[in-house]
This record gives sequence, structure tokens and C-alpha cells, in this order.
Amino acid sequence: MPALAAAATERTPSIPWTSILRGIKMDGTTEGKLDRLLVENLGFLVEQLTWKDGYSDEDARAAVEEYRKFVALSIVSEDPTFRAQYLGGVTPGLGMPSKHVDQVWHRHILFTREYPEFCARVNGEMIHHEPCTKESVSSMTSDETERIYNVLFGQMPTLWFEREDFLLASTSHCRGGEGSCRACKRAAA
Repeated sequence: MPALAAAATERTPSIPWTSILRGIKMDGTTEGKLDRLLVENLGFLVEQLTWKDGYSDEDARAAVEEYRKFVALSIVSEDPTFRAQYLGGVTPGLGMPSKHVDQVWHRHILFTREYPEFCARVNGEMIHHEPCTKESVSSMTSDETERIYNVLFGQMPTLWFEREDFLLASTSHCRGGEGSCRACKRAAA
């Protein structure tokens, strides 16, 4: 099994992730959005990753599934019932700690007609990508992304935190194993 696919499935439960979400308190609107997200055909993104980026089919499918989960995170993080119960009422900003999931998102955005239509179908509005800049790298909230992911799906697979892929979002840049970045802290735990 290729490395990415193995990393994505290492802690994936045997039941579909939408079943896990059924136990989380959310309003009906959010559940409808997640139902629509689940049936979206994102196969063209698998094709793009294999053709343009050299991913194996299995790795591309794993990355696309994690992208789907990231979209679910962005939808759920806006749900007032979820925010009240799990986030203290705060609407978090979500950071992107994975080069692979971010690559899927970039590929999706390049479909300039399809991406806005996808966002409208599943979310009712655009899901904007806000790239990090030198000024914003310390204020991004990948920690919140991981926290919400853990609530919804269990522990994030290592596909999200592969050392060479990980540009810190909520800490300073990695100093190569000194324990300053989330990847180092995670490895030390």
C-alpha cells in the first residue's frame, strides 16, 4: 500500500465517517450540507492528482477523501450548535497543515466553474482559500483544525503531518527536531 494511503487509513474507523458525525450535535442545515458533500463526485480530482502531480491512484484517493473531510470541517465549524457544544461558541479559523490536502484544494479551485458550483451545492456559499503570508503564518489555526478533526473523525492520520510536508501554521518554522513545531511535538509524544 502506498505511503499516503497507508497514512490515511491507519486510524480510519471501519464505519463511514458520516456515521460518526451522526453522534455530534448539529443543526439540520449542517447535516443536509454534509449529506450533499458525501455524494459529491470528486473523482476528477483523483485524476488530476495522478495525471498532473504524479500521485498513485491509491494515494490520490486517500488525499481526496481527507480533502472531503476538511470541507466537512469547514462546514461543521460554522454550525452554531456544534460551536456552542465543542468550541465554546467561538468560530475558529481553520489552518491547513497538510501539503497533500492543500494540493487537492488547489486542484479543485483551478476548476473555476466547478469549484464555486460545488461550494454552492454543499455549503450554500463559497469556501474561500486564504493562503498564508509571512505575516499570517503565526496567526493561522491549524491547531483548531486538528482539534475539530479529532472531535469529528478521531485522531488525524499522519498524511496530515508528514514532516517534509508540514509548514507550520500556528507556531514558528521548524528548527529540525528541536521540538518547536507541531510535527516535532507530535513525534515526541
